[in-house]
Formats: sequence, C-alpha cells, structure tokens
Amino acid sequence: MARDTFNRSLDFNAKLKYFIACYLLVWLVLQDAIGKFITILNNRGVVNLGKNFNPSNLFWTDEPLWSIVKFAIICGLAFIFGVAYSHMARKIRASDKVTISMVNAIVGIFGYVIILFLIIAIFRNDALHESFVRMRDVIRQDNLYMAFIVFQFIGAGVLTFVGINTGQKLVGKFEEDDKGKLLGIKWYHYIWLSPAISIYVQSFLFLIYLTIPAIGAFFANFNWGDLLGGNTDSTHNNSVSSLIWSFAFLYLIAVVIFYLIKLQRDVLAGKTKMHTVFKVLISIAVSLIIPILLITFTAIGDNN
Repeated sequence: MARDTFNRSLDFNAKLKYFIACYLLVWLVLQDAIGKFITILNNRGVVNLGKNFNPSNLFWTDEPLWSIVKFAIICGLAFIFGVAYSHMARKIRASDKVTISMVNAIVGIFGYVIILFLIIAIFRNDALHESFVRMRDVIRQDNLYMAFIVFQFIGAGVLTFVGINTGQKLVGKFEEDDKGKLLGIKWYHYIWLSPAISIYVQSFLFLIYLTIPAIGAFFANFNWGDLLGGNTDSTHNNSVSSLIWSFAFLYLIAVVIFYLIKLQRDVLAGKTKMHTVFKVLISIAVSLIIPILLITFTAIGDNN
C-alpha cells in the first residue's frame, strides 16, 4: 500500500534544503553543463559568440537568435526545477508555488550577478567591480536588454509554476519515493554527485553533437552498392566501415556508462542487494573515475 506523503506538513527547513538541492542540480549543474558545451562549440568555431564569451553572463550576444536560445534554456531549466522540487516536496501549497516560482526565477537569472555583487562587497575586487559596472551601463544604454531580462524573469517564473504542477501530477507514478527524494535518491546525494552529473550531461550533449552530423554524412555518402556488394571503391568502403565501427564503439561505451549510472542509482535508492565493498567501488567509478577519464580523453576537458 502506498504511503500517504501528501498530507504531511513541510516546514521551512525542508523547503529550504529541497530548494537548495534543486538549485544546485538545475542552475549550478545542468546550466553549467550546457554553458560549457556551448563554450566548446564556440572555441571550435562551430558557433560564433566571440572570444570573450561567458555562458554565465546575462547577455550572450546581440544576435536575436542566441537571445531566443538562452531564453529557451532558462525556461526549460525553470520547468525542470519545478518538476524536481515538487517531486521532492510532494505537498506544496498554492501560495508556496508562487513564492518558489518567483525566488527560482530570481536566483536562476541573477544568481551570477548576486554572487558577483557579494564578492565585490566582501573582497573589494576592482576587476569584478569594473565588470559589474560595464554590465550595468550596458543595461542602461539599451532598453532592449532590460526587456530581455524581464522576459526571462516572467518566463522562468511561469515555467517553474507549470513545472511544479506537472511534477505533482507525476508524483503518483513514483509512489516508492518519499519526501526529499528524486528518482528514489535522497536530496543530499545530489550534492556530492553534482560534479559527475555535470560531466555526464556534457558528454550526452557532445554525443548528440557528434551523432547528428555523422548520420547526415553517412546517408549523404551512402551507396546502395555498399549494401549489395557492388561498389568496388575500397577507399569509400573503408571510410564508411570506419565511421560505422567508430560510432558502434562509441555507443557501446555510452551504454556501459549508462548501465553503471543506473546501477549507482539503484544502490543509492536501496533497490539492489550487494556487498558494501562493491557499492563503494561503483560509487567511486561513477562519481570519480569515469568523469576523470571523460575529461582526460574527450573534448569535455577543454572547459573542466
């Protein structure tokens, strides 16, 4: 019989710790991973956002397309935050939904600015102060920047609220979860797992980036003679075969990593019976060894 987790009160400390856990997971891990991935593409010349591009800045570029992209990322992450928070908190009052949505919008958009301001106030860093002044002047000079900030704030607030409502509808499908859990894992585990999660998200995005052009190139150069054995061009056959085997090996590694991540999730959720030594080894592999290998041998290491 499912436990009644909706009729238990949620005190301020619980709200705060769940908010911090979701903020860490969404804005400091997922957003950072997406930003680093875009930075890799920018450094490789795939996109043109300038040499001084910083994904944590309020404004990436003057181009409308990238402003729309950032707006979509902010709104998408706000929605994920709402789903994650409602999944942990379970019961959320209507008034709390509005408050949480507003606070999440503020810290999601202005988190970097708030941290920058605090560092300036505490350490009196002149370089950071100049950066803060330049950002303030840019906003004052063009009202479009202020309008963009307002749109981000409204979008993040609305999507957080929608995410909370969506998450509450989904909670019933995860009855094994109690308060403070996300996907069966207690909220505090996401703190020490956050660096690894960031690396895995970057790896997933980079895998998609490699796969889509490769599929396009494969079909663009595909010859039915390859399939029927009628093509005698050994150079062409070798290039196609090399592409297929390279991605087969790449996805084999991805499947193994995904399996280990799932196993780690089952261990933390208490869904698998295993000797403590093996549990520790899996945790070390998933949270430390595999991320280090990904940073060392892939392009992800360019920004980590």
